[in-house]
Amino acid sequence: MVRLIVSWVLLFTLSASAESIREYHTTVTVHPSGSLHVEEVIAYDFGSLQRHGIFRDIPLTVKVSPYAPKVPVGLAHFTVQLSGKPVPFQRSTIDSQTGGEMVRYRIGDPNKTITGLHTYTLSYDAQRGVYPSSLSGMEAIRWNAVGAGSNVPTEHAVADLTLPPALSRDVVRINVYTGTYGSTDSRADYRWIDDHHVRFEVHDLAPHEALTVEANYPEGLLGQRADALKASTMDQLLGRWHWGALVVFFLWLWNYAKRFGAEDRAGSVAPQYYPPKGLSLLESGLILDKFADKEDFSAAILELGTLGYLEVHQPDDDANPIIRRTDKPTATDDTLTPDQLYLLNQVLFKNKDTYVVKTQDAARAERVNRDLDTLNEMLYSWSVSSGQMRANPKQTRTRFLMTVGGVVAVLILLAIVSTFKLLGFEPVLLTVMGTVFIGVGGYILLTSVRSRAYSGIFFSVFWLLGSLAGFSGFFMESHNFSALLYSPMILLPLLVISVYYFYRKIGMFTPKGLETYRYLLGYRDFMKHVEQDRIRRFLKKDPSYLDRGLPYAVLFGLNKHWLSFYEALDVPQPGWYYGDIHRMNTFHESVVSQTTPPPSESGGFSGGGSFSGGGGGGGGVGSW
Repeated sequence: MVRLIVSWVLLFTLSASAESIREYHTTVTVHPSGSLHVEEVIAYDFGSLQRHGIFRDIPLTVKVSPYAPKVPVGLAHFTVQLSGKPVPFQRSTIDSQTGGEMVRYRIGDPNKTITGLHTYTLSYDAQRGVYPSSLSGMEAIRWNAVGAGSNVPTEHAVADLTLPPALSRDVVRINVYTGTYGSTDSRADYRWIDDHHVRFEVHDLAPHEALTVEANYPEGLLGQRADALKASTMDQLLGRWHWGALVVFFLWLWNYAKRFGAEDRAGSVAPQYYPPKGLSLLESGLILDKFADKEDFSAAILELGTLGYLEVHQPDDDANPIIRRTDKPTATDDTLTPDQLYLLNQVLFKNKDTYVVKTQDAARAERVNRDLDTLNEMLYSWSVSSGQMRANPKQTRTRFLMTVGGVVAVLILLAIVSTFKLLGFEPVLLTVMGTVFIGVGGYILLTSVRSRAYSGIFFSVFWLLGSLAGFSGFFMESHNFSALLYSPMILLPLLVISVYYFYRKIGMFTPKGLETYRYLLGYRDFMKHVEQDRIRRFLKKDPSYLDRGLPYAVLFGLNKHWLSFYEALDVPQPGWYYGDIHRMNTFHESVVSQTTPPPSESGGFSGGGSFSGGGGGGGGVGSW
């Protein structure tokens, strides 16, 4: 009972202090010339708050579509009264996301405060009253009687529209809209008072909900015409240039990328049953995707285990895996490839016989990444010297990016300038920031999926959801989301995605390299679809068949599938692995995670009436 009383007291206190517009009565008188006289009577309740008065924002220009020119509304003769008496006001201009440039009238005495309910009467003229209609062969008188910029609720809104003799009930079609900016819904009522007078009425408009009234009539009945507000054919072409540019860019990018091997096709692929001879796992990984990936690191360690040079100890999920060197005679160039020798003698066991896989260790991550960069450079050079690739794929990708990046930079610059002219600065800034944040999250997600790094997948999904939630909220608040989707800024994510797609495919195989690529695809397809009976037959010929294929199962991302055969066929786990064989799924993630430095402790991430885009008036009301 006490809690209920406290809740009611809090609710009453908040209600008593909350601001609201009790009554918003707008009268719009249309002159035969098409100009308007507007009178607004605003009963503003300050509650228990101490305020100087209200402010009233009114758009100075109107733009009926993103491609149309801005046209001045022509505001003039502004007067204001408080309870029937003149009251001082100050005039300034501000910029709005939705309304562009606005005039702000700060009404009230800065040296005095008021509270409770007060009635303001505003009067002004608007030269522009005629706008294009959505109905064929018609024009429209359209006015935002209550603007979407008001940050307080309106309990009751009334709009009276008085038409000139040329516009009567017989020729006029009435529309009314309520809701936030962009809404074409309505819960308002209207009725004809007489042949030239229409009254609109709605209750309980929430903050930022508007009331827009519209009278459609046959073209030419008033002195003012709507043609000046329509976008010309040239304006529309210039506003949509990016779609043509996007098609041309895609065609050029596809043809240009083909010159760098992006369209190397494997053709028919025959199943293969054994790892490729004469190649290390890291060399196979480079041929498979044209990248020397750090994600292949763990599979290469397992390969050295199958060759008898090391043991992997992983007693439980929480302990760091420990890799120990065996007493097998020192490897030479005759027994191991250069990359295997470097991995064994320089990365894992340089002046020691034990290597502990450590994550969240900045010093370890820096050293491992430095060693792996050297190892990767060795692999890229090998790809050319061995006759697998026509040119170093890393250098080829760099040349590709330098040329494509220049073209993309020009297109993005044009898109930013064009969108700035169409929609203003804030949508451009939000799009750039959103693309960067979502692009970073998408890159981390793709990399984590390829490397089966589950912590990275979790982090990237969290990052993406936070970015999408944050920026979608900003976009929705900007009220320009739909216009933004069709603006030149749409080029930004599309260009980034397309360049990244082809970048991942750059690298020119020789005939020998293409044959190796086909072999690896055939082996991957076999491992992916092989059944237990087939494995059982291979084990009869070679009891170590599963062990020999295990590093390639990790390379192909098929380790869970391959490990399942050990239990299903009652095969002993590899003699060089100590621990539950199924923990090998987490071994790969631990090895890859040690290349990622821990995040900085100081860092962080936190992630109706709206048909007004074709009419005057609107803006908003609030207190100061």
